[in-house]
Amino acid sequence: MEQQTLKRLTQARGRLKATVTHLVNYIENPPPQNTYSGVDDTLARLNQAFRSLEEITDEMHVYDNVEGFEDPTEDFQAYEEKRPSAKRHTSSGSQPELPNWIFSRQNWLF
Repeated sequence: MEQQTLKRLTQARGRLKATVTHLVNYIENPPPQNTYSGVDDTLARLNQAFRSLEEITDEMHVYDNVEGFEDPTEDFQAYEEKRPSAKRHTSSGSQPELPNWIFSRQNWLF
């Protein structure tokens, strides 16, 4: 039972690590059509992913006596370093510009 729970937590943690990596890459290299609200939404998702990653990492320590346990804090620092990098990237003024089509009169609805 404990081994199954540890396996489930390890899998969930792996998905969260992939999500963090994907979101950080998206923030650092946004597509040209991205908007300011898109960056804000992505940062909110990144913060939630970090919170979940921290919670699962803490929860995994309950199973440190179970066979197959690998200390999750060993690689946690690498993911923790990605958070300031992403925030620094967005606060440095590198948020995406509004797309040109917004300024075209043809696209106005009024």
